[in-house]
Amino acid sequence: MGTREELINGLREAIRLMNKVTELQNTSIAVNNQQVNFKSKKEFGVAKGKKIIIAQIVVGVIVAFALNNTFTDIVCIPAGIIAALLSRIIFKKIIDKSNENVEKVNENIEFENKSIQSHNELVRKQVQEINNQLRLVQQEYREKILPWYPHNYCNVYAAEFFLNAVLNYRADTIKEAVNLYETTQHQQRVEENQKIMHKKQDLANMLAFGNLITNMQTNQKLDQANSTLGDIKSNTASRSHTVHHYFHK
Repeated sequence: MGTREELINGLREAIRLMNKVTELQNTSIAVNNQQVNFKSKKEFGVAKGKKIIIAQIVVGVIVAFALNNTFTDIVCIPAGIIAALLSRIIFKKIIDKSNENVEKVNENIEFENKSIQSHNELVRKQVQEINNQLRLVQQEYREKILPWYPHNYCNVYAAEFFLNAVLNYRADTIKEAVNLYETTQHQQRVEENQKIMHKKQDLANMLAFGNLITNMQTNQKLDQANSTLGDIKSNTASRSHTVHHYFHK
């Protein structure tokens, strides 16, 4: 940056590119957050062998015991077997019906997941386009700004401070602007520390004053108690003298 005008234009360009990078980064994050999670399919109520066998046995045993008090074993055993077989048929029909409902639900979920997949692919495409723009801006920044701009001050706040310093003739070069920036930052840190110290001192004074008031109140109470005790002793002594005088009259 040879002249003051070149420095001003360069700082304005640096601020523009910094703001553009921040804007694209925030946009990329916001768009990427629009992706939707896939929905999970429901499990089928499959007629699992173990569960149906157990159900058959339970039903058969219950029927056999229920009939045992009325009929002979010849009747009870076949009846239990028939009941177990019927229970298998009934349970299977119930589970098959449940599976039909689950299948319909899963078909809807699959359709929704396809829509979600299309949506997410579109979102990822948009994010990719934004990131491509971001890389172009970063490349432009590296080529135009980094050769002369101090790397440790690559933020809008510092760049705007530099620009204002040059515009207000407080600095003529980027080096002077950086030195002024550091001096100002140091002064602000000192002032902040002083404010913190003042707050701590004010708090300490308030606590000390509070303790003083508490001590004064305590002393007043002690004085009152001692005064009351003295009055009691005086009254007691006076009464003792009166009684003594009465008996020795």
